Amino acid sequence: MKIYWFVRSCLKVLKKTRLHIQNFITRHIIFCEESWVPLGAPEDSHTESSLYGGYLKYTQEQGVKLVDILSYGTFRQEFLPLLNRLRPHWKVFERRRLHSRKKVFGILNIQITTYISEDSEISLVNLDSFRAAPFWVRSDQAVDRPRTGRGQAADRLRTGRGQATDRPRPGCDQAALQNIQSLLMNVPNASEEPEVLIQPELGVVQNLFQTNPVIALDTEFVKDQLAYIGFLHSNKVCIFTHNAGFAGFSETFLNWLKGNVAIIGFFMIVDLTMLWRQFQASGPSSEILLYKVFDIYLFFKLVHNGFKNQNSLAHWANRICKIHLDKSFQQTNWFTTPLDKNITEYLKGDVWVPTPPLCARYSVFVLL
Repeated sequence: MKIYWFVRSCLKVLKKTRLHIQNFITRHIIFCEESWVPLGAPEDSHTESSLYGGYLKYTQEQGVKLVDILSYGTFRQEFLPLLNRLRPHWKVFERRRLHSRKKVFGILNIQITTYISEDSEISLVNLDSFRAAPFWVRSDQAVDRPRTGRGQAADRLRTGRGQATDRPRPGCDQAALQNIQSLLMNVPNASEEPEVLIQPELGVVQNLFQTNPVIALDTEFVKDQLAYIGFLHSNKVCIFTHNAGFAGFSETFLNWLKGNVAIIGFFMIVDLTMLWRQFQASGPSSEILLYKVFDIYLFFKLVHNGFKNQNSLAHWANRICKIHLDKSFQQTNWFTTPLDKNITEYLKGDVWVPTPPLCARYSVFVLL
């Protein structure tokens, strides 16, 4: 009996220690081609100069008990196998390189980063060149609050040529808000297995836009370079690729925006900025986009103020819909990674989850 309880307690400790290294990987390790990070040494301090040092810093910040912190030897044995299990699509290898005047072992194609939050995308896009009219609904009667640099960048978009535009902020148009609500409430339930069309023909694209007043939209990019555009209506997902120059999308999409339509998305400031930058159009005007965007990120930020400091699409999909989104592709280099089945499923998920009857339907009900 004593042996049983001893083994059970050991397994409990092992589970705790593995959870901490797993959280360190998911929160602080990103894929970065040709980047190499040394594994470290037993005497490493709590710094991010090595993987073990970064792990020690993470455990210190989390207040982990000393007994639950892995030794260097155990950390080295567990890190790469666990990384491969958590991120099977990453091509990472153990390599020996010259570091601090001696050859040491490290991991190739990864990088240690700060905490990966739902706001991480905004740091990847320079919004300074896009300062224009108000982008989402704001009331003239709202109390002015001090704005951070991020808030100023999001509030004031510039034209594509970098010329600032000073336009008056309109008051809250209740009729327009009710129109968005009506559009969203009448969207057909999204199919659980929507058909995926990669770089569809122009006629197909035009028909989908013409017959659907509401679409879900998402983009993927690397360092300000647009890689993929995805949009969905009830039973089809269309993916436009950088290899095909996004043929058939821009003119059809911009013409569609002139009608009585709405876009559903998550953290849309980044996606729409990338689209306008790619197609060299002037900054989004209030006449086209005001009251035509339903941003689930902003909605939950307003209503819940970041529940438990979490406001990501993956968090809300799991909390509301019990859907697990694999976000391990989030740091992928889209220009060097083939568009295989796994990538296609990832792109599909990012436009499928925000549509009714999932997150967007829940948000509309709360608005009523």
